[in-house]
Amino acid sequence: MAYSKFHSQWRDRPNYTTPVTAAALDHIEEGIVEAHRLAEAGAGGGGGGIFLDSDGVPYFDTSATGGGSIALDVDGVPYVTGV
Repeated sequence: MAYSKFHSQWRDRPNYTTPVTAAALDHIEEGIVEAHRLAEAGAGGGGGGIFLDSDGVPYFDTSATGGGSIALDVDGVPYVTGV
């Protein structure tokens, strides 16, 4: 499923042209659920792994097995573990 934005451009207050609605939140949550479903489906088949390049930048290699995984630190910043 290709993700499509609910609102073409979100705006901060005081502009009220992109209100938070149940429909918008449901759309976002459905996208998150689908992303997790796809990630879990790919994780079980040995179809790739997350690795660090020589500069420490993470990348996903579909032809390799093993590698690390993505985790969040206490501030919510993602990092690669297990590599």
